[in-house]
Amino acid sequence: MKYLRLLRYFLRILLYKRNMIIILLTFVVFHFVSFNFYNWQNAGPASLLITFYYGPAYFNFDLLRWLLHQTPIYVLCGNFLNKQLNENNLWILPRAGHFSLWLNGMISANFIFIVIYYSIGYSISILLSYLINGGKSMSASLDDIPLLNTYTPLKLMLFQFVLLILLTFFIMLMSHVVSILANNSIAGFSISVMFIFISVGLLQSSPYVNKWLPFSQGVLAARNVEVSPFAWSLSYYFFVIFMIIILVHYICYKRMDSLLHKNTL
Repeated sequence: MKYLRLLRYFLRILLYKRNMIIILLTFVVFHFVSFNFYNWQNAGPASLLITFYYGPAYFNFDLLRWLLHQTPIYVLCGNFLNKQLNENNLWILPRAGHFSLWLNGMISANFIFIVIYYSIGYSISILLSYLINGGKSMSASLDDIPLLNTYTPLKLMLFQFVLLILLTFFIMLMSHVVSILANNSIAGFSISVMFIFISVGLLQSSPYVNKWLPFSQGVLAARNVEVSPFAWSLSYYFFVIFMIIILVHYICYKRMDSLLHKNTL
């Protein structure tokens, strides 16, 4: 019961009215920027979503579009972590009764928040595509997406949604590690953005390493070089996320022990 109360508390913070407004505005802007760039007047929702979230493979406009919806989630999660570690820990942690319970509540809340974040994003894109296109379901040309030779648009869109959530969760955890070590949420955010740029650069210069990059597992554009099974990507993410969560537990425990010791002196 304590875990569920903690989870509800953390989610109330993450889903605060200001954050929800930011999320809505982010995806409305993202939709219109993407829609005007591709100029697909008769595209159905599935075609739009696959293209909009297909991911960057080069240093071009697609990378900027990708950062448009990736940046807010890392800022919001980074601010949440910073607040919990530096402001709320001394009175929430004793109530939780156990450090692992408190930390697992934060990690779970972040994951659920990411799911909600992209659920809102996909819903906004579907709604706006129906409003703009007058409910037309005509498919746009997606000849440059070879994965459609293997998967139907709806199935590919589902795979895309799941892998995008896992990718964002992975990068978020990695940025949390940096934020805790540096005691600065800006450092974690900078690492997140730098990681995306480095990954896109490696996709261009070293296509062979594509299969082993964490970024490429959640970006469909990376699979144009070497298509790997989605089961591989899921297994990959489950393993690396598990390892990072263990690392977060370790460094966060050290950080909290230092803070509590400092405040008792």
